Parts: sequence; C-alpha cells; structure tokens
Amino acid sequence: MNSLSGEDLKKFKIDNKGHLLDVRTTEEYALGRIEGAQCIPLDALPDRHAEIPRDKEVLVYCRSGNRSQQAIDLLKSHGFTNLVQVEGGIQSYQKAGGRVVRDRRGIPIMQQVQVAAGLLVLLGLLLAWLIHPLFLFLTGFVGIGLTFAGLSGYCGMAKLLGFMPWNRSPTSPPMTGKTCL
Repeated sequence: MNSLSGEDLKKFKIDNKGHLLDVRTTEEYALGRIEGAQCIPLDALPDRHAEIPRDKEVLVYCRSGNRSQQAIDLLKSHGFTNLVQVEGGIQSYQKAGGRVVRDRRGIPIMQQVQVAAGLLVLLGLLLAWLIHPLFLFLTGFVGIGLTFAGLSGYCGMAKLLGFMPWNRSPTSPPMTGKTCL
C-alpha cells in the first residue's frame, strides 16, 4: 500500500488524476476538512463505495490514520487498487501547515457527550444530597447509558445532541448517533 505524509499531501495537487476521500463522520468533516475532499464516513463506506472514482488515485484520510487503514482494507475488498493512505490523517496535514476548511465551529460531539454526562451525574448527586436520595437514579441512568454506548457503539445522547441547533450545518445532516466508538 502506498502512503503519503501530511507534509507531502500539503504539496500534492489534487487534479484530474487524484481524488481525496475523508472517512471521518459528517460532524468531524464539518468541523474541519481538506478542501476538495469527498466525505463518506467509514460506517457508510460499504454501501457508498460506488461513489468513489476507480480511474483516479484515491487518497484516503481520517483524523489520525486508523479509520483510513480500515477504509483502504474495505475498498481493496471491493476491487480498488490505486489507494494511498495519508499517514497521520488530517492531524499530520494540519501540523505541516495544511489549510483546513471549516463549515462550522464548535466542540466535537463526543466532548459534548462527556460534558453533558458529567453535568447530569453531578446534578443527580447534588439533588440526592439536597432534596431526596431517589435522585441517585439519574446518576445510575447516565451510567447505564454510557455503558450501553461503550458496548454497542450507539450513543443516544450523541444522537440527541446532534439535533441541537449548534450542531447543525447546511453541509452536514444530523448525526446518526454512531459516534461513541
């Protein structure tokens, strides 16, 4: 498999011969992407691989390199041969001084989940201490939700937060909830 560093990608010209594929979530894509990149999240790739041109060199990137390797393995199983992994993903590209386009600013959805879960736990503890011990069920409910998200890969809180106005952008659909990895 061919690979390209973030520094090399910065110098690389995407033209009629190359195609840039971003396999991060649509939310990550909206928070910062390389100009001209096509976004097909890794979990959607098995159903959408036909959208990727086969006659061009396909440069695949994610945040740090893990998902892009999985995407390349999947694309190879579908007959793609001209694949290049961007080593270190968009992080290495940015460290090399590469320009990133942002559709919106904000806190990544997983950080929002962590803040919301932490505040709910603290609220449950405070209410249990000040009002009634039954409020400890709120803390337990959050714990069960986080455990379920960790085991299943589905995060209901991320899905709910994805519908909030500050998480919407014109270029990205609402979150699917499949962000708790």
